[in-house]
Amino acid sequence: MNQIFQHQLRRFVLVFFDDLLVYSITMTEYLQHMRKVFSILSTNSLHINAKKCRFRESKLEYLGHWVSVGVEVDKEKISAMTNWPIPRNLNSVNAFFWSREAQATFSTLKQAMTMAPVLALPNFSQEFIVETNASGSSVGAILMQQGCPIAYFSQALPRRAKLKLAYERELMAIVLIVRKWRHYLICQHFIIKID
Repeated sequence: MNQIFQHQLRRFVLVFFDDLLVYSITMTEYLQHMRKVFSILSTNSLHINAKKCRFRESKLEYLGHWVSVGVEVDKEKISAMTNWPIPRNLNSVNAFFWSREAQATFSTLKQAMTMAPVLALPNFSQEFIVETNASGSSVGAILMQQGCPIAYFSQALPRRAKLKLAYERELMAIVLIVRKWRHYLICQHFIIKID
């Protein structure tokens, strides 16, 4: 499926095994996108099960995320984090000196992890901004448009890369990220920001 939809992937189609998600901003775009998807399916002698299809949905669950104007994590999927108990036995408290300050920090951490920002859908008529950073041990990046995050990425550096100079790690981050997000950035004007 990835192969036959390679030119539409992450432009208006997402594929997960044999599941397709077609997304559009306007109804006109949606109709054009659906015609294209049906044409590709027909050309490749692929069929869909109408009973499993949902069309013209303004909000739906897909792979543990809610997709609407943006993409957000399904609240049920993160309930385990919001219900994390306070460490109470010797093993779980051993690493902490529990205090009011520790409790406040623990609560803040739970909230930050469960209140992830909604990811925007990419608009290929707008400029992309890639912000990268490289530390002594890892690289990270945010892909954005108009100040809204579209995707995040982070990765630990291999041991040899950790020995490189700071500017070399920053350049490694840029190369890694541009390769990672090439399906967004190819044939597009984009800005790279580094610290």
